Amino acid sequence: KPKKIGVFTIMPANIKIKGKTIGTKPITIQVQKDVVSKKPNTPHNRVARKIHLEVKANKTQCYIGEPIVLTYRLYFNLNVGNLNLERIKYSGFWTELIDVDSETSKKNYKGQSYNSAIIKQVVLIPQSKGQKNIEKLSVDLVASLPSNRRDFFGMFTTQSVNYTVASNDLMINVLELPT
Repeated sequence: KPKKIGVFTIMPANIKIKGKTIGTKPITIQVQKDVVSKKPNTPHNRVARKIHLEVKANKTQCYIGEPIVLTYRLYFNLNVGNLNLERIKYSGFWTELIDVDSETSKKNYKGQSYNSAIIKQVVLIPQSKGQKNIEKLSVDLVASLPSNRRDFFGMFTTQSVNYTVASNDLMINVLELPT
């Protein structure tokens, strides 16, 4: 997966077999900004409507040294797997991960019922005052999208879609300790 926009060259791969070297040619690719498809029923768009990631803090204002608990909850109405959470650097905070029970439950998200699971919880202890922007958490996952096709045995098949979901924006206001 590309990490940034630009023009990149993938260098050739070579292998030596029985004294003979064979290989690929270098290839140049151009990575452009993500373009939202106008087609509402592409697999990617269908998955995007059924999977959401939300971060909530137990409080959005605190004093230096006062702990805050962030909870990352995944809402989904498709089968999901192979979750890979991106590492986040919580600048200006001391952090401690909390072990989570990722048990699935039914919850409402923006007026609709979803399966949901807490996928990460972290305690943040602010080290300096000011408005602190919490970096978005990105999660790479594989979603199973039902299709209208049947397999040899008459069972409905699914399509695996690689998808990256990101959490919402969150600001924490850290106050100076009272005198």
